[in-house]
Amino acid sequence: MEILLSRVALLGLSGVYVFLERKFPRRAQPFVRPGLKADVLHLMLTEFLTNGLVIAMVVLLWAPLQVYKVKATSEFIEAQPAWWNALVALFLVDLTGYWAHRAQHQVSWLWRFHKVHHSSHQLDWFAGARRHPIDEAFGKVALFVPLVLLGFGAEVLGGLGGVLGLWVGLTHTNTRWRFTKIRRVLGTPDMHHWHHAHVDEGHGHNFGVFFTVWDRLFGTFHLPEERPLFYGTLDPVPTTYVAQLVEPVKETRAAWKARRAANQQNVSAA
Repeated sequence: MEILLSRVALLGLSGVYVFLERKFPRRAQPFVRPGLKADVLHLMLTEFLTNGLVIAMVVLLWAPLQVYKVKATSEFIEAQPAWWNALVALFLVDLTGYWAHRAQHQVSWLWRFHKVHHSSHQLDWFAGARRHPIDEAFGKVALFVPLVLLGFGAEVLGGLGGVLGLWVGLTHTNTRWRFTKIRRVLGTPDMHHWHHAHVDEGHGHNFGVFFTVWDRLFGTFHLPEERPLFYGTLDPVPTTYVAQLVEPVKETRAAWKARRAANQQNVSAA
């Protein structure tokens, strides 16, 4: 029943975003575009794969994390009202999300999985759902494990996951709204579209999820008045759903085997 309800909710959300994209488009592009089939499969199937990985990690890590919870912060958080904890958790998860996202771009083996998300040359709601399950699982664990260690409860984490999911979906949509009143404070679609821009335009900026403060503080904020002309990455990424799941694993395995062979050669030479 829960799976059925989640599918219905996901389809309803997709309908809302697609309606907004067709009614208020940022740029003219066909609905049935190259890569749409793979993106729909990512939207409908990768979530199950990711949730399976995350649930397995939670089962394995929950008890050890409870042991290592910071007692002082846990007691302080328990004494605060729920609305305050929700705001603090949102601010903190954005900080952990910033560094996790930056690592996904700068650490080679993480980028092999994350580049799937950046491979679309036409950005919209469905393209935003193009994510490798290992990449997505890493991001979720990196976001929420620090909050568990600090003592935030499951109800805060669950609500926070829902809010961030809605906001992340919005920032990928092909809608023309600039949100001029809040775009210098919150991570709007304008800001995130620059994150997906081609390497020659704006690649390597805007890693924040919800706020702009971390990009400003760490020198990665990029929000010119014009909009990016091209999206995507120079790194080759397969176009089919199954290949997008398999290829990063094969690349990582090959890289690890090459590194191990090089280490053995160095040991032999020594």
